[in-house]
Amino acid sequence: MKKIFLAFLIPLTFSSCVKTILQNVDLENDKKKIQGAWHLKKIEIITNQNNYYGLDFLDGDFGFNEDGTLGFITAAGEAYRGTWSVNIKETTTGCYTAPNGDQVCNTEWNHLLNLNVRQINAQKTKTASFESVTFQGDNNFKALIYVNYLTYMYYFERK
Repeated sequence: MKKIFLAFLIPLTFSSCVKTILQNVDLENDKKKIQGAWHLKKIEIITNQNNYYGLDFLDGDFGFNEDGTLGFITAAGEAYRGTWSVNIKETTTGCYTAPNGDQVCNTEWNHLLNLNVRQINAQKTKTASFESVTFQGDNNFKALIYVNYLTYMYYFERK
C-alpha cells in the first residue's frame, strides 16, 4: 500500500514543483525582456469612455534597469526616478461543475508590472499597476490597466 501511495505522491509533488519552476522561469525571462529603453507608443481605451482620467503615464520614455530602478521622461521633458517590478498573479475563472461532480476552473498566470516614480524638485509622483503584460516579439509589449472603473491597453516599443 505504501508503494502505491508513494508512486502516486511523487509525480504529483514533482508536477507541482515543475509548474512553480516554469512560472518563475517565465517571470525571470519577462524581467530580462523588459530591461532597457522603451517608448510609450499609444494608449487604447478599452471601455466605452473617451477620456484618460486618472492615468499618470500618458506619454514618454521609460528606462527599466536590471536592479529594479526606473527612469521616466515625459514628452515635455520632465524627468522622474523610481522603481519597477514584475510579479505573478494567479487568476481563476470560468469555473463549472463537470458531469462527474468535480469543480473545474481555468487558471491563468498573469505577470503584473508595477511602476513608481517621483520628480524630486516638484514633489510629483506617478504610479501604475498593470494587470497583464504580453510581449509581442522582443521589441514590443502591451500592458492592461484598470483605473477608476475604466480599462486601458498601453503599447510599448523598444527604443
